[in-house]
Amino acid sequence: MKLPWVAVFPLHGHRDMEIITYVRQGVLGHRDSLGSEGIIQTGDIQIMSAGTGIRHAEVQQRRRPFKLYQVWLFAARAWRFAAMGHAVISQGQIVPGASSS
Repeated sequence: MKLPWVAVFPLHGHRDMEIITYVRQGVLGHRDSLGSEGIIQTGDIQIMSAGTGIRHAEVQQRRRPFKLYQVWLFAARAWRFAAMGHAVISQGQIVPGASSS
């Protein structure tokens, strides 16, 4: 990703955790040490498995407001050393839950 992208969270590392990001407003770019690179748009969800260690950066378009929610789930001992990975679920793939009456 080239300009006009600017680093929101420069290259940094995580391990033994799952990170779930929901973009509420705007566009967020992702790049990681596995070579994954992508765009997460409003309404999309990104799931990143840090495994034994992953480095990544999150970037945004310059002068564009954005809001996101991020949840970090730390792995229990039995789940440590899991495979690293990255996936994006686009807004159109999300199925709303059934309402209870």
